[in-house]
Amino acid sequence: MTQQEVSAVSTRPSSSQHHSANKQKKSVHADKGKEMNCIFCGKKHSKDRKQCPAWGKKCSTCHKPNHFSTVCKSQTKQKKQSSHVSIVDQDTSDQDDYVASLEEIYISQTQINYL
Repeated sequence: MTQQEVSAVSTRPSSSQHHSANKQKKSVHADKGKEMNCIFCGKKHSKDRKQCPAWGKKCSTCHKPNHFSTVCKSQTKQKKQSSHVSIVDQDTSDQDDYVASLEEIYISQTQINYL
């Protein structure tokens, strides 16, 4: 064995690295008791899935387990569609509308009317 290999084996993490690793472990355990919005039921409760009222239930939208339809992310979920209706007024009469004008011309004192 070389001196570098011995040093690598015997090297310990510094106290600051060891302290930060313990702090991360503690924060994970502290989060379990903290209430948060649940991705399975949509309500606030502890992070523990077994506390969730949706755990073990089946979604009524996609029929997959462990979530309610209010938080379902399935592609088959249809959003409410609003439809706009435009009413077109149609004239059902059989009459055709014409625009006509009447011209009067006088030729040698004789009145001539034409369309």
